[in-house]
Parts: sequence; structure tokens; C-alpha cells
Amino acid sequence: MALRDKSLFLYGYEINNTNYYIPFKNSGGGSEIDAVLTAGFYTLETLATEIARAMNAADTSNTYTCTVDRTYSSNLQNRVTIATNGSFLSLLFSSGVTAAASVRDVIGFAHTNQTGATTYTGSTTTGTALHTAWYGFNYQSPTVNLRTIGASNIATDGTKETVWWSVQQFSTVQFKFEAQADVLVSWQPLIAWMVKGRPFELTPEVSSPTTVYSYTLEKSSADGKGLGLQMKEMIPDFPLLYDTGLMEFRRLAGSY
Repeated sequence: MALRDKSLFLYGYEINNTNYYIPFKNSGGGSEIDAVLTAGFYTLETLATEIARAMNAADTSNTYTCTVDRTYSSNLQNRVTIATNGSFLSLLFSSGVTAAASVRDVIGFAHTNQTGATTYTGSTTTGTALHTAWYGFNYQSPTVNLRTIGASNIATDGTKETVWWSVQQFSTVQFKFEAQADVLVSWQPLIAWMVKGRPFELTPEVSSPTTVYSYTLEKSSADGKGLGLQMKEMIPDFPLLYDTGLMEFRRLAGSY
């Protein structure tokens, strides 16, 4: 399957005790409520789900949502919106007791209280993004690359018996012509993230920003277990330009 536009990787969402609070109020005269996120590594999609979960758990009298707009800055930025169905919401990202250890920086909100509305959108993009230099080669969508997790046995009469637990989706892609400067500055931290088994998102074509997949690295041309990835210089034909080799990604369970 040929890609018709450049791609976007998005990663870097780590929640720990330095950033796992959401201080807020659900009424003007009410006391501060502190939602607590579960520590771990996230994609933007799963982090938005976790934010909504934590706020709804902290305040059961209202319903809270967290959504993502991926169309800012020609589809290269991602903004988070937090909203309530209640009549009041104040995000205490400045005055809250837990503001210094809140998720504000991770989701692109300034160090100021968000007041006067019931819906708030971050002022900056979130996560760390990498925009590829060129269209991906040898791309295969996860929707047409399926693999059954199970066991198969051939009976004595020739009947094939299969026991399966899940059907998982995989994707392959290869990026070429990445400049040496971009490899050192942008690709190196992404590779360090992926080879540790951490989740990331891939938008195959930035012109289709709502088509986003959540993955982990399954394997690369450098390591069959996805524990390594080596970008190689395209010499002798293209010195100072690099190739990722063919990468295979496993789509995260629960994202399809």
C-alpha cells in the first residue's frame, strides 16, 4: 500500500509522581478536588482516556471528557480539551495544592488557572512529535495485517484444529532519506523510546490526521524482538541520508 503524504510519530507520554495530579473545582465555592492519574507510559489517546477516568472517579456528581484535536498547525500539532457536563469547572493549574505535580505540562496547558468556562483547550501541542522527511515505503496497514495468537494441530485424519485467544494487528513501514542532523536530533530519542517497548502513535499520512494508530515496536531489520533499531546511512548513493530499514509495529490491544 502506497502512502501519499509524510507521516507523524507522537510519543513521550510518561506519568509518574511528578505529574499525575489534576487539581480542579466543580463549583465556585467548593473545595479543591485532586484527580490522580495512574503512573505509566501512554499514547495521547490512552492518556486522554485516563484523564477522563481519573476526573470521573474523583467527582461522581458530574461527567468529564478529555478529547484530542489533531488538526492544529496543518495537522502537525495535537491539542487536548477537558470538559464537563456540569455548570462549573475550574482547572487549578496555578493555585492548586498539587499544581506543581500536575499533568499541565504533559497536556499543553499553561501554569495558569482555567476559569470561566466548562470546556478548556491546551495552548500548546503535546508530547514529542517527529515528522518524517519523506513518504513511508513498503507500508502495510494494520487493518489488513492480522495474526492469530493461538496454537494449531493436525489431527491423524488430517483435520486442522486451531485454538486461538486473540487476533492482533500489525503494520510495516520503512522511512528513507532522513537527514543526518534529523537522525541525531529527532530519530535518536524516538528510537530510544521504541526499543524499550514503550507505546507511541503513528499517523501514516498527516493529510489524514484522524487516522492514527497506537503501537509498540514488534521488530526491526536490526532486531527480531524489537529491542533494537539501527538507522543506516544510504551510501554510496546518498551520503548523509539514512534509512530506518523495515519496521514492524504491533497495534495496542484495546485500540481497535
